Amino acid sequence: MAEPFVSKPGQGERIAFMGQVSFVRARGDQTGGLLSLTETRTPAGSGPPPHVHEREDEMFFVLEGEFSVTIGDETTTAAPGTFVFAPRGIPHAYVANVPSRHLAIVSPPGFERFLADAGEAAIAGPQALAAVAARYGVTLLDSSSGADA
Repeated sequence: MAEPFVSKPGQGERIAFMGQVSFVRARGDQTGGLLSLTETRTPAGSGPPPHVHEREDEMFFVLEGEFSVTIGDETTTAAPGTFVFAPRGIPHAYVANVPSRHLAIVSPPGFERFLADAGEAAIAGPQALAAVAARYGVTLLDSSSGADA
């Protein structure tokens, strides 16, 4: 059983990954294996390349700014207050149209560890990043751009 906890503004492990900065606000071990939660700041023009998760569903809630979000073949504009559900097995990506901030909820958890590992792998190059992604059940469909998959 998980113990209650509070994550206050500015708290959480800070992870820089290809232009974005994420704060892990809740890890899977803190939520009894239910989910993880990250808060991510994305500069204009940045975002993850199209990718597919094998293991987890990913949800986004836009706090500030605006994103162009693609899930499958559909692209939508996501302004503050927009909730986006990207189920496992469906390709998805986003790009910040202006400097933006969102929450990402991932269930089941584990993807927060990918962010930390991939941040370092990205420095080594696309092959290292693809290898880390594969280890976490993530397929990068276009590794030439983007940030946190």
